[in-house]
Amino acid sequence: MNNLKKYTLVAVFVFLTAVCFQHPGITSAVTTITIDPDATYQTIEGWGASICWWGNQIGRWSPDNRNRLIEKIVSPTDGLGYNIFRYNIGGGDNPGHNHMRDYADIQGYQNADRSWNWNADAAQRAVLTRLIERGRYYGSEIILEAFSNSPPYWMTKSGCASGTSDGSNNLRDDCYDDFADYLTEVVKHFRDAWGITFRTLEPMNEPNSDWWKAGGRQEGCSFSYANQQRIIKEVGEKLKAKGLTGTTVSAADEASIDTALEGLQSYDATTLSYMSQLNVHSYFGSKRAQLRDLAKSKGLRIWQSESGPLSFNGDMADSCIMLSKRIVTDLKELQCVAWLDWQIIDGGNWGSIYVDDASQTFTLTEKFYMHANYSRFIRPGYTIIGANNEKTIAAISPDKKKLVIVATNDNKSSSANYTFNLTRFSGVNSTVEVYRTSPSLSLAKSIITASNKIVSDTLPPYSINTYVITLDGGVESVPAVGLQSYNYPNRYVRHADFDARIDENVTPLEDSQWRLVPGLANSSEGYVSIQSVNYPGYYLRHWDYDFRLDKNDGTTIFAEDATFKLVPGLADPSCVSFQSYNYPDRYIRHYGYLLKLERISTDLDRQDATFLIISDDSPGPITDSGYIMAYFKQAPGEYGLNLCYSTDGLHWRNINDGKPVLYAQMGTKGIRDPYIFRKQDGKFGIVATDMLGTNWGDTSQYIHYWESEDLINFTERLIKVHNKSNMHAWAPEVFYDENRKQYGIYWAGNTDYNRIYVNYTTDFDTVSDCQVFFDPGYDVIDAHIVSDKGMYYLFFKDERASGKAIKVARSSSLTPNSFTVFTPNFITSPNTEGPFVFKDNNSDSWYMYVDIYSNNGIFECWKTNDLNALSWTKVTGISVPPGVRHGSVVKVNRWELETAISRKVVTPPAPTPPPVLKGDVNADGVINSSDIMVLKRYLLRTITLTEEMLLNADTNGDGAVNSSDFTLLKRYILRSIDSFPV
Repeated sequence: MNNLKKYTLVAVFVFLTAVCFQHPGITSAVTTITIDPDATYQTIEGWGASICWWGNQIGRWSPDNRNRLIEKIVSPTDGLGYNIFRYNIGGGDNPGHNHMRDYADIQGYQNADRSWNWNADAAQRAVLTRLIERGRYYGSEIILEAFSNSPPYWMTKSGCASGTSDGSNNLRDDCYDDFADYLTEVVKHFRDAWGITFRTLEPMNEPNSDWWKAGGRQEGCSFSYANQQRIIKEVGEKLKAKGLTGTTVSAADEASIDTALEGLQSYDATTLSYMSQLNVHSYFGSKRAQLRDLAKSKGLRIWQSESGPLSFNGDMADSCIMLSKRIVTDLKELQCVAWLDWQIIDGGNWGSIYVDDASQTFTLTEKFYMHANYSRFIRPGYTIIGANNEKTIAAISPDKKKLVIVATNDNKSSSANYTFNLTRFSGVNSTVEVYRTSPSLSLAKSIITASNKIVSDTLPPYSINTYVITLDGGVESVPAVGLQSYNYPNRYVRHADFDARIDENVTPLEDSQWRLVPGLANSSEGYVSIQSVNYPGYYLRHWDYDFRLDKNDGTTIFAEDATFKLVPGLADPSCVSFQSYNYPDRYIRHYGYLLKLERISTDLDRQDATFLIISDDSPGPITDSGYIMAYFKQAPGEYGLNLCYSTDGLHWRNINDGKPVLYAQMGTKGIRDPYIFRKQDGKFGIVATDMLGTNWGDTSQYIHYWESEDLINFTERLIKVHNKSNMHAWAPEVFYDENRKQYGIYWAGNTDYNRIYVNYTTDFDTVSDCQVFFDPGYDVIDAHIVSDKGMYYLFFKDERASGKAIKVARSSSLTPNSFTVFTPNFITSPNTEGPFVFKDNNSDSWYMYVDIYSNNGIFECWKTNDLNALSWTKVTGISVPPGVRHGSVVKVNRWELETAISRKVVTPPAPTPPPVLKGDVNADGVINSSDIMVLKRYLLRTITLTEEMLLNADTNGDGAVNSSDFTLLKRYILRSIDSFPV
C-alpha cells in the first residue's frame, strides 16, 4: 500500500500537536533563538591548528615541560581537545640567508645535491609524535595533514624560500615534478619509517597572495591558478605511483574566500580528480555560500584550515569576540567540517598560549578559553543544527542526547537577555551547564534551569557563552510535507528563485518540500510557519501581499509575516487553509499560479486558498511509488549512463528521451554494468565498470562512482579497488553492512579465474584493501545481493564454459565467504548474465531481470514469491527500451520519480567511437583471411573482441555479431560481393 498520505485537518492538528506544539507560548525577550533539529548541516570532524612554527620552538624544550604544554592542546577535559594537526614540510632556505623570523626557518629533508637528511626538523616532529600519542590516549581520532609553504630554495627561481622579488611564481618551471617527488617522498618516509600517515597533502599556502617576496620573514611561494593545477596533478600522480593510497591532495589554502572560489572555478576535471578536500583561510572574503556550494558539487570536503586576527586592530578581548563570530559565520555559511587556528603559541592577540622560552613555562590566554568554548564541547561527530541568530551556533551529539549552544554577546558595555526555544526536542533536562569566557571570566562554569523547554539567560558584556543541555528524549522530528493545490491537484507549492508559486515542475524535489514548524510569532497550538526543507532557516513570508522564500532575520515583523493559523479548508473542511497572523482577514491563495495574501470572497477564491498536506506515515524516504532502472547501451558512441522508469516494475519508459544522463569524464570514459542504489543519507549512488566498449582483455584497477540527490546533477570520482596489474574489476555493486556500519563494494576480479571481491568504505573515497567475498571454486561474475526475512541472497553468473547459467547462493549474514550455492542451474540459458532482483511494491512478488547478451539489448524477467524456493516462472509481456544492457533498479518516491522524468538532462558529448572498417575483424587495417579466422574463433567463444573489432565484425550492420556476418565476410573474401551493406 502506498504510504503517501493526504492529511485531513484533524490529522494535521494531531500530527502537529505531537511534534511541534508543546508549550502554551513563550514570552517575548530581547533575543529569542529557536533551535531547529530538523535543519541539519555538516558533521564536525574536529578542531585543530598548524604546528609550525610553534612546534619548532616547543620541540626544543625538555620532554616534561613540552608534554605539560601539549596536554593543554589535546585534552578534551582540561585543554582545547584538538584532534587535527597540520605538519609543515619545510622547504629549507639557502644556508647563507638569515632573514627568517624565529623558528620559521623549517629545515627541509632534501639537500641541494639531492641527498636526503631524515634527521631534519627533529623539534617539530617530536611535537607531532606527542600530539598523536596523547590525542589517541584520550580516544580522539587524530587527523593529520602535511602542507608546504615553499619548495626547497634550490628549486626556486629566486634561490630564496620566501619568494621572488616581485611576489610572482617562484617554483622553477623544470622543478614541478621534482617538488612533487620531494613532498610525496617525505609523506612516504613518514608512513614507512615512522608509522605516521597524513590523510591529505597540501603543496601550497596562500598561493595567490602578493606578500611572498625574497628576503621575507617566512617561507612562501606564489602559484597562479594554472600553476596550481599543474602542481596538484604532479603531486596526485606521485601519490598514486608510490602507492600512497591513504593520502590525497588538498588545496589551495587561499587567504581569501573569494580568491578560493575563483581558483576552484578554474580547476579542470583532472585536477579535481586528485583532490578530496578544499582548504581555505577565512581571513578575507565574503562568498562563503558560493564557495561551499561549488565545493560540495565537486565532492570536496571543506576545511577552514587557518584563521586569526590578521589585519585586525584591537586588543585580546576584541580579537576573541571577532574570532568567535567568525567561527560561527564559517560554520554556518561555509559549512566547514573542521575549523583550524593558525598559531596556538604566539604573542599579541594571536596566541592562545603565551610561552617563556627561558623558563620553559606557559600561560593560557583569553583566546585559549574562547576556542575551548567551541572545541571542548562541540566534539567530533557532532552535527550543526539550526539556530536562527547570526552570533549563535548549535550542535547535537551523534546519539542525540546532548545539545550544545554557543552564543556571543559582542556588546562591550551591556549584558544581553537571550531566550533559547527548545520545544522541538521531546525531552529537555532542567539542569543546564553554562561556561562563560570574557575579559574577566575563563570558561567559568555555572548552572541555570530550563523550564518548559525554554532556556533564558543573561549574557555578560563581551562574552562567549556555551550551554550544555542533556536531552532526555531525543528529537521531535517534523517530517517534510508537500502542499498540494485543491483545484489544481497536479500542482504543488514550491519556491523558484525564491519566489513562491504552485507548479507542476517539482524539480529539484526539495523546492516543493516544507516543514510546518511552530509559528515564529505565535508558537501556540494551531499556528505554524512554513520552513523550506532545502533552505533551513528560510520561510514563506508575505511582502506587499506577495510571497517569497526569505531568511529569518530575527525581527518581529518577519516572524509575524511568516506565521499563519491553520484553519479548515475554505473550499473543503477536510483540507486546510492558511490564515495570516498579522492580517487575519487575508489568506494564502494562488493567483496566476503565484502565491498571494488576499481577502477571500468568491467560490473560486476559496478553492484557490485551499490546500492538501501530503506527507508520509513511514520513516525515511517514500520508496514505493515507482522504480528507476540504470543501464547502458552497447553501441558506437554510447557507453554512457541511461535511465528508464516504471510504475509497475514490468513496463519501462526511457528518461531523457533515451539519451544518456551522463558520460564518464574520468578513467577510460566508458561505462558498463551500472548499479544504482540509495545511500544511508538518502542520496543516490551509482557504481559502474570502467571500460570503454568491449575491451574484455583490458585490466582495470578503478571503478566509476557517482553521487546525486536528484538524478539530474552528479558528482563523479574514480575508486581504486585493487593494486594488481593483471586483474580487472567488473560489474561493481554495493551493499550496506549494518554490523560493520560500512558499505561493501563487491565486484568480479580475475587472477586464475573470476571471484567476487569486496572493499569496505564509509565515504566512497577511502576504501579498504580488497578481499575475496564469494568463491564457489569456479569462474563467477555479475554478483547481485538482496535480502529478505533475515537472509541474504547472492545471484551470480556461473561463467564456466560447461556450466554457464544464473545461480544463487544464500547466507544469514554479509560475512565474506559465508554464502552457499543452493540452486543448481537456476536459469539454464548459457547466454544469460547480469541478474538484478527487486520486490514488487504492491505484492509479495520478486522480479529478476537478466540480460540476454547474445541478442544485444534484450531482457528476460522471472518471478517468485519466495526467494528461498526453487520455483521461478518466466514473465511474458514486459517492455523495456531498445538496446538495454546490464541494468539495476532503485525504488523512488513520487517526487523523485516526477523529478527524474520531467527534466531534460544536458550531457557532455560521448567519447569518440573508433573508426569502422567493416570486415577488418582483427583491426590491422586490411581485410583478408585472417579476419575470417578471428571471427570464427569469436563465434566459437574462444576469444573476445574489442569494441573496434566488434564494430568491424558487424558486416551486415544489424548491431549484432553472429553467423550472418561470418557468411558475408567469407563471400567478400571470395569476391562474391564487392562491398558490405550500408
